[in-house]
This record gives sequence, structure tokens and C-alpha cells, in this order.
Amino acid sequence: MRIIISFDDTDSLEGMCTTYLGAKVVWALMKRHRILDFPHLIRLNPNIPYKTRGNGAVVLYVSLSDSSDFEKVKNEVIAQVATLAMIQSEATHPGLLFIKGKPPKWMRQVAEKALAHVVTIKEVEQLLKKEKNVEYYKWKKGRGIVGACAAVGYSLLDYSRWTYELIGYRKPEMWGTKRQISRQSIINMDYKTMFTFTNYDYYNDVSLIDPHGKDPVLFGIRGTTPSYVTAVFRQLTFDEPLEMWMLYKTNQHTNIHYFNRTLRTNFSELKAFSQTILIGKVVKKFPEKKKGHLKFLISDMNGCHFPCLVYEPSKQFRWVIRQLIVGDYVKVGGAVKRTKEGELGLNVEFVEILSLAKSYEYHNPLCPHCGKRLKSLGHKKGFKCVKCRKKFFSLDKRITEIIRPLMEGYRYLVPQSALRHLSEYFDWNVWRLYRENTQVSEETTTIDAHAFLEKLLSSCVPNLHPKRSKIG
Repeated sequence: MRIIISFDDTDSLEGMCTTYLGAKVVWALMKRHRILDFPHLIRLNPNIPYKTRGNGAVVLYVSLSDSSDFEKVKNEVIAQVATLAMIQSEATHPGLLFIKGKPPKWMRQVAEKALAHVVTIKEVEQLLKKEKNVEYYKWKKGRGIVGACAAVGYSLLDYSRWTYELIGYRKPEMWGTKRQISRQSIINMDYKTMFTFTNYDYYNDVSLIDPHGKDPVLFGIRGTTPSYVTAVFRQLTFDEPLEMWMLYKTNQHTNIHYFNRTLRTNFSELKAFSQTILIGKVVKKFPEKKKGHLKFLISDMNGCHFPCLVYEPSKQFRWVIRQLIVGDYVKVGGAVKRTKEGELGLNVEFVEILSLAKSYEYHNPLCPHCGKRLKSLGHKKGFKCVKCRKKFFSLDKRITEIIRPLMEGYRYLVPQSALRHLSEYFDWNVWRLYRENTQVSEETTTIDAHAFLEKLLSSCVPNLHPKRSKIG
């Protein structure tokens, strides 16, 4: 009997992680049942105001050894959620799904909407109540059922893309303490592989694989295949034991929240908390604020203006925005949010230069006799040389085009340390070419996830040091 288990909204800013709960459930189920695929970690719209942290839901695909085991498995998972979820947190509202057989087709539409827009609990629950093969459970408001449904529906999308993440978890007694990972080993690991990504932000000297909160995660290595992320793990050096680890199949860094999105040339239809791409003309730039925040206006084809905002955490990306001038045509992508003043604005995540406006500098001409720069006598009144004391009435100002260091057709991104989980920072064209010339393209379709995870489990022993790992 095949079942799908999906849950969301179990963590909080005070601790826990939904993937930790997923790992606990997977290792428990593997003792008696077969895992049909790597557990899925599906990131959804990053702009949802009531998300706990990364807005990620977990999906497990399981083949039960006996159909009579369903009730027992269900009760075990419910107990795990009730025990580990941060239900005491005001912002945490867990939701849990059990699906027998194939998932309902409407979950595909929920997934498509949830990647870039807001889906309500009411509209999802109305659909769930009509399904006979789906059981769902809610704690408190049960907002997690929205993410749980969307995460299942993601695999039904025609344009779904996948990456992988190996996550190592700390022992409970280490939660909330400083993570003991060698920064140099992270850099060395990053240098030795092409197909893992967002490991280290060299511009801002920031490690990206280790979070900084009270959650159980020690590290997360993201890459293109299961073999890549587990192989490079050996390069890491850390001075604390792991409780366990898990390999997730994810939609992280795929730009999936921008797929199938209409390029907006009419800004009047924009709604708060949505993910969108706008095309327009820069019509106004505002003075830079003291904290380094930038703001500019773009106009659509109807003359409707929309503010675009770039904040200090975007770091060197702000240099690109400073180079823009009125008249530039741009494509900008990001999150539609309300500003402190109450107006809608776009928090910019990337800008693509469609065409650059011409910009010129005007200089007084040089003296024909001594070569010194002439002084203007006033508008259309000629020039005077201070050194030669001669006047010239037939000379004009010299016009020089300003060459800005921006490229038309190029997409500029925020630095890696400012990326959202779904935002792309990996050149998928390079990966595509590599797959076409190697056998790696078949790996993700022929790999036995259960056997791979069993090998992973056998390597997870107390006080494991990466250099003694059996992974890979």
C-alpha cells in the first residue's frame, strides 16, 4: 500500500525545524517500510507574512509492508508531530496530511498558486473535505495544511525542477549554542566542486551552509545530485557530534517561484505578498537614505508608477541600482510588500537591463592657444580664457557620452547571503551541458532512494567525524 505523508508549520523562530521532524519520521519508518523517494522539502512563497521561517513543507512517499499498518503509522506520525512541533509558539499552526494512493489533481493548482501568491486555509480545507482517500489533522489554526497540500502538488507540476540538500542535525544538548564548523573547510569544500552551490559568500565573507538560530540544523549542503552533496560532505571539519542527517530532494535555488509568471506591464493588478516580475521604464530616483536603502520608480505602458525598493542587506547589489538613470528600461523581479507608509512596493531581488538610456556630460571647450579649460561668460554669451584673457564667441560646449558599467541583457542578482531559498544562483545551462555529455543525467531517475538512505543511516554514528565518513 502506497501512502503520502505531508506536514508543514511545525517550527518557530524560537527553535525546531520541519526537516528535523521529517528526518525523525523517515528513520523510524525505514525500519519496517520502504521509502519510495527521497523526502521532499518544498519551499513555497517566501513573502507570506505569517510564515515561521523558511516556509518549507516536507513530503514523504512510503510503501507500507502491509495495508493493515496504516493506522499504526498514522498514529506514530501524529505523535511525533504533537511531541516535536513548537505548538506552544504563537505563530506555529501545524497541519498534517495522509493520502492513500495518488494525490488529488487539484493539489497541482494549489502548488502553483502557493509558490508566488497567498492560499487561505478555508479554500484548501473545502477541497480536502471532499476527498475520501485523504485524512488531515490540524493543531490550533492548522495553517500547515496549506503548505502540506501545496508540497504534494509540486511534484505534479509540468515544470517542476529539483535540487538536493544534505542536512546534518545537532544533538539536542547543543541547540542554541555556537556551531563548531571550520570556516576554512567550508571554503575548501566549495572550491572542490562545481555542482554544489550557495556554500559561501566571498564578497561579504559569510558562510551559508550553517544557520545562526536555535534550530537543530548544523549544516545544509545544496547541490544538483545526491552523489555530489554526499561526496563533498567529507571535506567539512566540525567539532561537535551529529545526532543524524537526512538527504532531501528540494526545489531550492530553482527560481521556480518565477516560472509561469506573467511579465507584468500593467502594475495596477499587483497584490501584496505576491512574487512577480515587472517590466517598465525608470522615471524617478530618490536620494539614498542614511541606512543605505534605495528607492526608484518605474512606469508601465499606461503611465502607472510603482516603487522599487532595495535595502541595505542587498550589499553590493545596490551599486547596480545606483548606476540606473531615468529612461532606462528594466525587468525587475521580487516580492510585492507594503512599505511603512502603507503603499505597495517591490522588494527587488534581481534587475535585468533591457535597454540603457543615453546620458551625456557637457564640458567647456579648451583654449585654442594655451589648452586651458575656458570659463563660460553665460548662456550663449561665449567663453573666456583666464590665462590668455581672450574671448571666444563661436565655440560650443563639448558633449561626451557617459559610459556606464552596465550591460544590456544581463541579469544582476543580490549577493548569495541575501538570497531567498527559491532564488537561483546556479548556472543551469552549464549543468545541462554537463548532463548531456555524461551519464549523470540518469542518476536521479534510476537511483534507489531507500538503499541510498540506508547507506546514509549506516554512516550516522555518534561522534562521527567527516574524515571517517562512509558516505559516497
